[in-house]
Amino acid sequence: MYRVLSGEFRSNHVAEEVRRIVADCIDVTRVTLDDGALVPGGGAVPTGLAMDLSTLSRRISDRTQLVFDGFSAALEAIPRTLATNAGTDPLGTLTAIKQRHYNGSGTVGVGPDGHPRDMIDAGILEPSTVFRSALQRAVAVVTQILRVDDVVRTSADERTADGEHDHAHAATGGYPWAVGH
Repeated sequence: MYRVLSGEFRSNHVAEEVRRIVADCIDVTRVTLDDGALVPGGGAVPTGLAMDLSTLSRRISDRTQLVFDGFSAALEAIPRTLATNAGTDPLGTLTAIKQRHYNGSGTVGVGPDGHPRDMIDAGILEPSTVFRSALQRAVAVVTQILRVDDVVRTSADERTADGEHDHAHAATGGYPWAVGH
């Protein structure tokens, strides 16, 4: 137990964490050089995607619209967080960025000072593979959460009148057998 609490353990842990971070950075740099594709940083791409999703959601008449609106709101959290971390009003900054996107400046994002700025002119770019990977992972996590929610809801809904579990159910896309059986 003493070794776990000692400074030696903490130093080794910190050193391992730094090694992992450096290895991740080298991997991102390698992939970026191989791919060569960069996108504007500062939340410009998530803002544009959020605006596109909001536009699409207005054309949907069923509850699927909620998925588009939710994903749009999640994407807007990126520039909002950047503005907040820079000490500016996130709502005002996001509104100004959206207005500039609407007027055709799709590369505007949150600058280092927290104010809207053209990210290409500012030299603030990020590897497209990193952004694409983050989106794919986010969708995968949400999909898993929805499957678990579907399983829990399905399991609760499949009780017979006497409180017993009804085994004669149709598949709902999740894995109901994994929870209750």
